[in-house]
Amino acid sequence: MSNVQISVMVNGRERTAWVHVPSQHDPNGAPIEAVFCFHGGNGSGQTFAGKWASYMDSHYLLVFPDAVDRAGGGKRWIIPTDEYEGEDSNDDLDFVDALRTKIETDYNVSLLHATGFSSGGKMTWGLYAYRAGPFFSFAPVCRKKPDGLPAPITPRSALLVFGRQDPKNTPAEMMLSAEWLLSQWGLDSESNYIQARKNSCDGKYIVRKYGQPEPSPLPAVWIHNHIQAGHEWLDCPAYRTTYYVLNFIGNAG
Repeated sequence: MSNVQISVMVNGRERTAWVHVPSQHDPNGAPIEAVFCFHGGNGSGQTFAGKWASYMDSHYLLVFPDAVDRAGGGKRWIIPTDEYEGEDSNDDLDFVDALRTKIETDYNVSLLHATGFSSGGKMTWGLYAYRAGPFFSFAPVCRKKPDGLPAPITPRSALLVFGRQDPKNTPAEMMLSAEWLLSQWGLDSESNYIQARKNSCDGKYIVRKYGQPEPSPLPAVWIHNHIQAGHEWLDCPAYRTTYYVLNFIGNAG
């Protein structure tokens, strides 16, 4: 099934998103899990959907929301820790709430997951902090934890993806973000470090998987980082960010 555009009214403004429903989904049958995929700054949901083209029929309903122009110029996502003059910092949370209500009603959705790139990664962090009830897992890509982010009402599984050459989100900053995520579970990296391995992809990438609290079978925090990548949603033959995000969601769900 092709992508369809949907709209909701939020704080007096029409907001839009693109939705892809897998061809095998029967809205009157078993419920489906949904993944909210937030584009980067000055992007669009429809453009970001191109990063997922090879995985459109991966048994998930994919939702690609559109950001709107914000104070200072450009389409970007805002969360309550932001301070933009003349902007309601809860506006995008309200947008997600309205979208969630619509898709849960229209498509028989069960679990919800969130991922996003750069500015969309910040939105993913915002959902982790402020909407960890309805959302089950989170995968911010190329975005460290925003300053001042509060602890969620309940810890959730999270995946961090980043390039080790990203000047905006250094490996040290991303590891501090992972430590913060682990702390939400009452864990620390020393006692819960499980494995590290290397594979090739125009160089090397390192995969680190952090442990899970007993008796829960869920992974608490996963990290994927590419040694040669910068600030990008990497999509080379041996390292596909979209694949790793969906693999993580499959394990978390």
